[in-house]
Amino acid sequence: MTEILALLQIINQSVLDATTRRRLAIIILAMLAMAGHITMRGISRWTEEGGSYRTIQRLFNMKIDWSQLMVTFVAIWFADVEDIFLLVGDETVVTKAGKQTHGLDRFFSSIFGRPVKGLAFLAFSLVSVKRREAYPIRMEQLSKEKALCGKRKKQGAKRKYGSKLDDNQIPDAYLVSTETVDKIRTHIYQMQMWHKLFPDKLNIVIVRKVNLENGKRAHVVLFSSDLTLAADKLVDYYRLRFQIEFNFRDAKQFWGLEDFMNVKQQPVHNFANLSMFMVTVAQQLMQQRRDAIPNFGVNDLKAEFPGRKYVSELLKLLPETLNELLFDGFFAKVGVLGRINAPLPP
Repeated sequence: MTEILALLQIINQSVLDATTRRRLAIIILAMLAMAGHITMRGISRWTEEGGSYRTIQRLFNMKIDWSQLMVTFVAIWFADVEDIFLLVGDETVVTKAGKQTHGLDRFFSSIFGRPVKGLAFLAFSLVSVKRREAYPIRMEQLSKEKALCGKRKKQGAKRKYGSKLDDNQIPDAYLVSTETVDKIRTHIYQMQMWHKLFPDKLNIVIVRKVNLENGKRAHVVLFSSDLTLAADKLVDYYRLRFQIEFNFRDAKQFWGLEDFMNVKQQPVHNFANLSMFMVTVAQQLMQQRRDAIPNFGVNDLKAEFPGRKYVSELLKLLPETLNELLFDGFFAKVGVLGRINAPLPP
């Protein structure tokens, strides 16, 4: 509990008051230690004193400024003046049954390749170019609404668009680099062009690959509003934006985004944001342990905290309080059970 409170204690009182901070710490500790589906009922079975089911219900029904909380947490624990952070956004779909859940509809899922019944969320994360990790800062539920039909604009300014770009016949003047690896030749082109959906010119990078054995071709078009961005950086930033998919994966697999059974708007909003906030909390906890265990991951974290919970409950059954050295030894011994990565040898 002390370790979790230390992570939250530094957050300003205006963002997270003392009562909410303590309730949130109790829930975070339970989510780290518990096994099985992560629901409110499941969390209540693993909480310490002060984490009754009714208390958990109160937290999930109250309004919490999650975006401010997550931004503050990232700014405190991950900010680096020598780093570059990219703001990325993406949508994720969570499958749900039933009929009463707020926002329930049919949304297209790229995993299933078809529309599925569930909830859709739009999330934003800050991606660290230096650490190559994404830190969630906002999560909002999406709902289907009727399209807005406005009036057509009258004929505007003089035509400024030329002919469309032919991806197969790009002038060599725009060629930035060429590389051949394993009989796959990659051409990278860069240019500035107009697009009807954007008011200003765009920085366009086209990556074209050619299989030298069978002649098959494929290409991808990347773009940015930053006209000064070099082609290699633009390609690298596009690769980094997929880090948000790892946020969704962890939130669903470990932190209850796929499990919660809340149906009302506020509890659904709170649980979805808590799942994404847990991704960042876990990242900080893992970072603290990587000095001793460089490859420490989420599975190691999920092995350590149940061990702590079991030791804590067993020690309560002893008639006398143990010496602190023995106490720490028990935690160190049981905490490594089930861990995937071992500490570095001394």
